[in-house]
Amino acid sequence: MGRPEQRHLKLAGILALAVGIFIVDIYTVPDAVSVGFLYVIPMIMTFAFDGFRVPALVAAVAATLIAVGSVIPMPPDSLLPTVLANRAISIGMVGLCLWLIHYRLLFIRTLQKAIAEEKAKSAAQRAFVAMVSHEFRTPLTSIDGHAQQLIFNGPDQPYESIVHRARKMRAAVERILALVESILHSEKIEQAQLAFSPGRFDLGGLLRELAQRQRDIASGHEIDVDLSNLPQEIYGDPSLIEHVFTNLLSNAVKYSPSPARIEVAGWRESGEAVVRVRDHGIGIPQTDLPRLFDPYFRAGNALKKPGTGVGLHLARRLVLLHHGSIAVESVESEGTTVTVRLPIRPPAGGAKP
Repeated sequence: MGRPEQRHLKLAGILALAVGIFIVDIYTVPDAVSVGFLYVIPMIMTFAFDGFRVPALVAAVAATLIAVGSVIPMPPDSLLPTVLANRAISIGMVGLCLWLIHYRLLFIRTLQKAIAEEKAKSAAQRAFVAMVSHEFRTPLTSIDGHAQQLIFNGPDQPYESIVHRARKMRAAVERILALVESILHSEKIEQAQLAFSPGRFDLGGLLRELAQRQRDIASGHEIDVDLSNLPQEIYGDPSLIEHVFTNLLSNAVKYSPSPARIEVAGWRESGEAVVRVRDHGIGIPQTDLPRLFDPYFRAGNALKKPGTGVGLHLARRLVLLHHGSIAVESVESEGTTVTVRLPIRPPAGGAKP
């Protein structure tokens, strides 16, 4: 017998018990107080069900039978007030049982949700620790390898070789520092401890500077910038906005095999500065898009690239901190478009973190 059939059989047994109590009720003297309380027994039995529909149905049946039992047989006028009072108490007890069942189910669902969230958080933390361990191991291995070569080659090695290896080591250190900075920023956001110092600044100038930085890092990528329609200035924290677009541009470069073209466009729309970063890289699987802004989450086709899964989560939090919005559109193997909208003027009442 399947589970639905078992539930139906249990419900039929509870309703049969309620009818049996009703039969006893109508053959009992009208002012017998204890009979009315027997209807609580079927209600107690509904605690075994994991939904509210069955208890509500049994409560409705029990209340109806209690009411009908008060007039079958019709009590004499002298006992009518006592009978009605007893029946009201019995219906109240049934209602109390239903109320307890409701809050029991509410507590169970809240507990289950909390347990599920803790499991998800624990899984995310385990994945984060594994990912960070990998991300730190790669640059540390590079530093160790170049250091060993410097020691092995001794003081007579060419100066150019020393400079080359020193630059490689510095690049690895910068990568570690960038990872640490992203993690610290994310943690500060979660703890509401991030310094937020808004003011008016030139968004277009900042974006041009960030685009040039990426050109210097990734010479094989063409980065087209069209920001002529952006407002001259917007209101926000330039250091935090810099972090947002550094992440978006570095992602566009990272996930676009060289040579590749990246487009950065900006314009004014409905009191907002709108910036769009578009690449023609590997794209994002449609199944991964809903979780893209979750902390530590990385798309399935991006796992071979370095990264912590913190960047987009942090970017979204920083944009929301500015009362803006961020949206991602992507087609796997065709590319990704990220659109950021930021208010030009401070929100009413002042910007608050």
